[in-house]
Amino acid sequence: MLSFSHFYSVTPKQNETIIVNENIQKLSQNETKSENNKQNFKKNISFSKDENLTKIFTDPKSKDETVALSTQTQNKQQKTQSDKNVQKEQTKIIYKSQQNPEKSKQELKIPEIKKEQISPSKDKIIIADTNVSKKPKFENNNTNKTEQENIIKPTITQEKQDSNISKEKPKQNQKESKKESKQQKKDIKKHIKGEKPKLVIIIDDVATKEHVKMIQKTGLKLTPSFFPKTTASPNTPSLARDFQFYMIHLPLQAKFDKNPMPTTIKTDESYDSIDKKISQIKQDFKNVKYINNHTGSKFTSNQTAMDRLYKALNKYGFIFVDSRTSADTQVPIIAKKYNNPYISRDIFLDDSNELQSIKAQLDNAIAKAKKYGYAIAIAHPRKNTMQIINQNKDHIIKNVDVVYLNEIIKYYE
Repeated sequence: MLSFSHFYSVTPKQNETIIVNENIQKLSQNETKSENNKQNFKKNISFSKDENLTKIFTDPKSKDETVALSTQTQNKQQKTQSDKNVQKEQTKIIYKSQQNPEKSKQELKIPEIKKEQISPSKDKIIIADTNVSKKPKFENNNTNKTEQENIIKPTITQEKQDSNISKEKPKQNQKESKKESKQQKKDIKKHIKGEKPKLVIIIDDVATKEHVKMIQKTGLKLTPSFFPKTTASPNTPSLARDFQFYMIHLPLQAKFDKNPMPTTIKTDESYDSIDKKISQIKQDFKNVKYINNHTGSKFTSNQTAMDRLYKALNKYGFIFVDSRTSADTQVPIIAKKYNNPYISRDIFLDDSNELQSIKAQLDNAIAKAKKYGYAIAIAHPRKNTMQIINQNKDHIIKNVDVVYLNEIIKYYE
């Protein structure tokens, strides 16, 4: 009679078959994990068109998102290639075992995967500490390489295009400005050849009799610029008659002026309203021809507003002088449109009320006049400003001729 253990005994051949089946199951599990890893990787690097790629890569040392992307891709590819190699080895062993059933169990053991072949991080992005100028390296896998190029190229191309556009424009502007500057210097030399340099000093904000006396005391041909007649400055038309030459200091809208003058012309003001104000100025100051702006950083940087103003100025025979209260001034463009000379100040003498600063700016104005043949400086009727001008009167006269603005208009035509 057969024993109970006899029915459950396993032959060596059956044992080999069980081992083979276990190996096949392990292979299928590895393949499933590999597919899952691929899908997870694609999900991790997928992004919308509007998403900023720099958000994905958080390491501040990395200057190019392609470095991080290529490093992650290499790690994934290395793992995939390693899995394929293991699968091939296992298939060979199984095939041999079927051909030679007497093979020992040791030959059927699955080779272990070296830890070095697989990155310990599956989901984390590893930023490579490499030189950004180096091109990212890819494995010799056509499908993966194409996917990587599709992901990386649009970003790089767009960045290059944007950077090229931003770089080309300044270069063109710099070249044009250099040409204009050189041409301007040539023109200046032609006008002033053999003449003593000329300096115009415009005194803005003139509104009282005291201001008039301060200017006259210097004995120099300073150019006063009077405020238009208002309730705050009702006597400016009569005060202007004491001068052979003077200008109008026209209030224009500023960007940050919290207390603008009531007569300030605003950017949204209609042409009819502007025309009315300019017409009144012409009636109050019959002989005046030149106008410069008081404040006006917002107004002069607005082409539409300046166009309306120039239309009115031309109607009444005025020439506009840009005080340059804004770096974004649009006056040169509008002046050219109306075939008017563009005239602008070169130096502000008293941005600071410190004596030392005013003296330094006066020296800069003299140096600029000597370099280009003429220059325009703007100052104000302040105690410190007039003190510096009076103290340095001999120095001024020695180096330049102080003239009225209308004496250098030929250099701008």
